[in-house]
Amino acid sequence: MASLDWLVGRWTGTVKAFATPSSPEKTLVAGEETFQYFPDSNMLWHRNAKEGPFTLVPEIGFDPFSRVWVIYVGAAPRMWGVLTADGWDGNRLAFIGDVTIFGVKARLRRAMVKTSETELEILNDEQFEPGTPWVPVDAYHLTKVPMTSAGSVTPNP
Repeated sequence: MASLDWLVGRWTGTVKAFATPSSPEKTLVAGEETFQYFPDSNMLWHRNAKEGPFTLVPEIGFDPFSRVWVIYVGAAPRMWGVLTADGWDGNRLAFIGDVTIFGVKARLRRAMVKTSETELEILNDEQFEPGTPWVPVDAYHLTKVPMTSAGSVTPNP
């Protein structure tokens, strides 16, 4: 889990939603994301300001028995699933798994790319049928917000 310590803190940025047959490409404010650890938890937890200031959900963990990273994807009941990754490939951790989005089952690939200690890219691609090409869904560019002495995130225990 120590390889995720750089994520602890507040992040803001933009998200580019790629064009689909029914909507044009657009760039939006991503909102504020906060990642933190809690004592006695082996997960990095996530708080998204759009969900409310006190809504925390488990985000990323490491299963020492199967030696895989696990990420929970959820905005239930609209979207839910569990993705796994075998490990870091340089500065990239790519999770793949099955999700349900508005009742449609899909395979999602979420790549987290550490571009620096204070910058993060999250790239989401979908695959609707096995063996078909990955289709880009959206791309987040997040920048870490400098901590103040009143910061509330908890470092890795």
